Amino acid sequence: MSRAQLRLFLLGLCATTNTARIVGQVPSATPPVVVKASAPTPLRNCWMNALRTGKFGGWGGYVRPFDGGTEWHILTSYEGVPADALKAYVFCLGFRVRTIDIPNLSVQQTRHFELQLQPLGTLPFVGRVLGSITEDYRAIEVSAHFSPSWSCDFFGLPDCLTSEWLLGTTELRKDNIFEIDVPDFLADPVISSTTYPGGLSFRLRDGKTGTTYRLEPTASTRPVPLASAYGEHLFVVRLRK
Repeated sequence: MSRAQLRLFLLGLCATTNTARIVGQVPSATPPVVVKASAPTPLRNCWMNALRTGKFGGWGGYVRPFDGGTEWHILTSYEGVPADALKAYVFCLGFRVRTIDIPNLSVQQTRHFELQLQPLGTLPFVGRVLGSITEDYRAIEVSAHFSPSWSCDFFGLPDCLTSEWLLGTTELRKDNIFEIDVPDFLADPVISSTTYPGGLSFRLRDGKTGTTYRLEPTASTRPVPLASAYGEHLFVVRLRK
């Protein structure tokens, strides 16, 4: 697929969260692909991303649960033109990524999928923030995020835009240390088999002022590379840009 054909797809990936403007909410000329995930977790803790290709080029982005319910409906046409192929993935917190690959929609026997999700373990992450922060630590919250760079490989794209996944939040202690469990992403073969699996980033939010800062690691690239074990990481506070 040429870069010109990918422009439309990249526009679809500009959504910042799985609750932003997302594909799959307009009438389709062909039946949608319906996906359910068998997991004891709210779908708000899940991310689904889909890429459709055809005569229109490529069209993709995050997909919201259909009508706020328990399944996703992935449209299979764009402006009345049927898609030829579809690739999609689902990631739910606490579970491994599951994928769907339909190389030829015209001969696909079923358009209903129920994905059996497999548990994914977690790893403890400890961070220490350098410098003086505040006297009121009760107002400070640290959030952990994942940049899913692996999805570019999955969709076969030379480069693409990806939005971060919010993994959770925790408190900053008075000794400037925070602790949080993060998914063991490298134990997921879908993610670990890619060239650039992604990384972790962290933000600090002042609950009183609402100001958000990014935590910049001092001894590694940004974001923090995925690992099978995390030692203590040092961070400095930077105003978020």
